[in-house]
Amino acid sequence: AIDLNATTTRAIGLLSKFILVPLLLVYALIIFAYAAKIGVTGVVPKGQIGWMVLIFAAIGTMTVLMVYPLREQSGALTRFFFNNWFLITLIPVLLLFWAVCERTEEYGVTDVRYIVILLGIWIALLAVPFGLKHAERRDLRIVPLSLAALVALAMFGPWGAIGLTARQQVSNFSDSLAALATLPPSDTEAVKKRMSSSAQYLAERGHLGDLLPFYENKPGAKTLDVSPHFRGSAQVAQLDAFLKMAELPKVDAGRYGVPDRHHVDYNANSAAAVVGMKGFGGPLNFWLGQSAEAVGHDVVLNGKTVIRTALEGDTLVVTHEDGRKISFDGQLIRDRLKTMSQGISGDEQRKPPLKIEGNASGFAVELYIYGANGYTDTDTKTGALTALNFWIAWTD
Repeated sequence: AIDLNATTTRAIGLLSKFILVPLLLVYALIIFAYAAKIGVTGVVPKGQIGWMVLIFAAIGTMTVLMVYPLREQSGALTRFFFNNWFLITLIPVLLLFWAVCERTEEYGVTDVRYIVILLGIWIALLAVPFGLKHAERRDLRIVPLSLAALVALAMFGPWGAIGLTARQQVSNFSDSLAALATLPPSDTEAVKKRMSSSAQYLAERGHLGDLLPFYENKPGAKTLDVSPHFRGSAQVAQLDAFLKMAELPKVDAGRYGVPDRHHVDYNANSAAAVVGMKGFGGPLNFWLGQSAEAVGHDVVLNGKTVIRTALEGDTLVVTHEDGRKISFDGQLIRDRLKTMSQGISGDEQRKPPLKIEGNASGFAVELYIYGANGYTDTDTKTGALTALNFWIAWTD
């Protein structure tokens, strides 16, 4: 019989000894050289150091736990790694804190930087006492237990990730607002961009209302809806309304997870009543604005085509069996969808199908759009709408 425990232990030992330990030590030398270069030039690359150091430290700490049972039988290199790993991490951790402090001073604390700082503190708390202790006196149970304790602290209370970072962004916004009063108009652009970035961060996390006290005497501030339940396009519209009221520039679309203001993702979750119509058919699916050739779908009743729908360029054409036609402009549909999406503040809100009507020579058509995804502004996006799903009702 195969001893699974022995086989697993041997596999872990081989993986650690011949792959993980050598790679981590080589990578440590690379980080040391990187740190020396930064120390000489004084230039900290943006957005590179944090996760690079954290992934390095996390894999290294996991490897320490893996080699613990076999540390004496795995050779000199593995013993060196086990005895000195926590001291090795000190320089990368110092580099990490340097980089985070620079970004925080410029842009404030965000939840991502909060996590980086938290994990950096965890690694530092392990590195100092474990690095100074003899290997045999280390209680490695502290490694997972200390991480669990820090994660638990970060989830609750005013010191938690969302609460602390929201207050810090509000504080940054307040400082920037005060600075505007002392700067000439030609020097305010960068400050206003930072204020817009803080507003975007807060809107994304449901804390945009925390900025309203700064504008309590501003026209339109009291009627501005800053509900924390806005999502998707409605969230973008909410942020745009605030920035317009505060006379701040719009933020880059799609940054920090806030959707592109031209993007729409609409899915109806309730039914619509169809009254006074002769026929009803569907569902029909189209890709508006992406097909170079006409695409059509027919409504067939009793083996006979009674309604023909076709996409001609950016126009949806509905043709009666006797030849009468009604055209629906693609931009009109996109504008209606955009307005509909922005008027809904939460995923749990009632979303009826969007009804669009057309009439020509006694031929009346109603489109009930229950699903749409894509972009509402073809000047900025080449895709336009995709997956336009609707039912159709008609009478003649």
